[in-house]
Amino acid sequence: MARKARIPARVSPLIAAAICGASLLLPGISGQLSAQEPTVETNSPETRTDTSPPETEFFFGDAQRFDPNGAGYLEREAFFHDETSGIAEENDENAGWDDQDISPLFPELRILDEVSVERSMARLRDARNQYLEARRELRLGEERVGRERENFSTANARYDWERHDLRMALERRERQIEGTHRNEAISHLVRSMRLLDQIQNPGVLESEPYLELKASVLREYVKQQFRARNLDLCVDALEDYMALGPARAQEPEAHRLLATCYRYREVMAERMRDRENRLEYKRRKNEHLLSYARLRFGEDSTEFQVLSRRVQRDMYEFPEAYQ
Repeated sequence: MARKARIPARVSPLIAAAICGASLLLPGISGQLSAQEPTVETNSPETRTDTSPPETEFFFGDAQRFDPNGAGYLEREAFFHDETSGIAEENDENAGWDDQDISPLFPELRILDEVSVERSMARLRDARNQYLEARRELRLGEERVGRERENFSTANARYDWERHDLRMALERRERQIEGTHRNEAISHLVRSMRLLDQIQNPGVLESEPYLELKASVLREYVKQQFRARNLDLCVDALEDYMALGPARAQEPEAHRLLATCYRYREVMAERMRDRENRLEYKRRKNEHLLSYARLRFGEDSTEFQVLSRRVQRDMYEFPEAYQ
């Protein structure tokens, strides 16, 4: 006796008919469905409020003096149930039709699973848990550093050089503890971002919980990478952050941090004698610097006017590149 095809739950009668007999419908279904792609982290100091351009030496200084390791400028699943067999009781709502082995036989149906609200919400919950784990790791690191400082003492040191060595050893332990917990936190944040990128339901992608969680994850990721001096890894995260909506694209600090990252890339391109990329990174750096000054101080402010003139001089070498 031939084994009947088992159809998963939540499949419409039209698709069920296609599976049981009208197999020609399946290509049509696959042609109509497509997975929607999702739209395209700082004990930071307070923003400068004086009348001079922000971080002039960093953004416009001699590239040969640029120290990428310096600290002065950085202040800153669960859609499928357990596999079943046979037919469940007639009054069972699922009736045993949601077996996992149906999807590989009909790949087109996997699309329905990927865009389901249930799958998207499950991924959203998992992403949130990963974010909370990252925050927990950072708190643990702070607590460990605090205990190290509480237990630190130079009372038994007789000489200044002994006290100095003890303080240096304490700083090394603090950096090691912070680095260990920061790396763990970044791993959780990367997992969270990957889960968020897998969400395909349009309603979930436009929901406030999704947008708020993604913004929080990206902010924390940028902050931790800045502390680790990994500026090059922050560009995509900052651009994704500003693509979440107009409100976030109007945050001055996001533009300042992105200008900082492009300045880093500009200097690296200059050292590699890559003129084309150097020019492109210079242009993007200056665009975000001007956006920062405009949003932070206003176009009529002295800060914006001074920075505008400085940007014009910075682009004078390649005037055709700056419009």
